[in-house]
Amino acid sequence: MKRIKEIKQKHQAKFIKNILKKSKEVEKIQAISEVKRNIYLIQAPSSGKGKTFKLKMILSYKRKSTCKVHLRS
Repeated sequence: MKRIKEIKQKHQAKFIKNILKKSKEVEKIQAISEVKRNIYLIQAPSSGKGKTFKLKMILSYKRKSTCKVHLRS
C-alpha cells in the first residue's frame, strides 16, 4: 500500500506540473497578443517606423521565449 501511495503522489505532482506549464504558455501567448494590440502605447508617436518596430518587439520577445508560439500577422 505504501508503494501505491508513492506512485499516486508522483502522478499527481506530474499532472499539476503539466497544468502549470500549459498556463505559462497561455500567458506568453496572451502577452504577445496584448503587445500586438497596444503597440501604439509602447512606440513613440514620431518614430514613423510602426511596422518595423512592431516586428522587432515581437521577434525579440519570441527569441527570449522558450516555448513555441505561432504568431499571425
